[in-house]
Amino acid sequence: MKKAIFLMVLLVLASSAFAQFRGIDWGVTIDEVKQSETAELLAEDPEYLVYSDTIGGLSAHVYYLFHNGKFFRGTYSFNERHSQKNMFIDDYYKINSLLKEKYGEPKAEKIMWLNDLYRDDKDEYGFAVSLGHLKYYSDWETDDITIRNILAGDNYEINHLIFYEYKPLSEQQSEARKEEAKDKL
Repeated sequence: MKKAIFLMVLLVLASSAFAQFRGIDWGVTIDEVKQSETAELLAEDPEYLVYSDTIGGLSAHVYYLFHNGKFFRGTYSFNERHSQKNMFIDDYYKINSLLKEKYGEPKAEKIMWLNDLYRDDKDEYGFAVSLGHLKYYSDWETDDITIRNILAGDNYEINHLIFYEYKPLSEQQSEARKEEAKDKL
């Protein structure tokens, strides 16, 4: 009986660790995030905060997004610049490996070719990403959080992002946007 209670306590503690972004609880206010976050604040607005930090050795902007004053989405936007575009793919796999260590195997992991022009030339995969021909992504899901690591591009630019969404508040925000769109029709 003691073992069962101990295991349940461990399970609750483990799941609550994933119910945060950077150690900050979902659903908190902008002021609560500002009090807890230790990175350099770059910008703020009633709907978002932007910080600068280093994640896994890579420079990134950290976004906190709010709906009705509650934190519902966290995003890392990596700022690395590389002369060799394939290095962005290396960055993606480095971050993917760290996410796997923390959250386990992803629910989905895909490489999507939207145009096969460079498919047979691995040395040009990074260039293919920058053109929007190739995308990489991995998804994780817990009971309350959806996480997506994505590498995509367009117009010779590459974007590497990680989205963390708190499902209960994200669904509310999505419904509010639908209602807003209906009101405009």
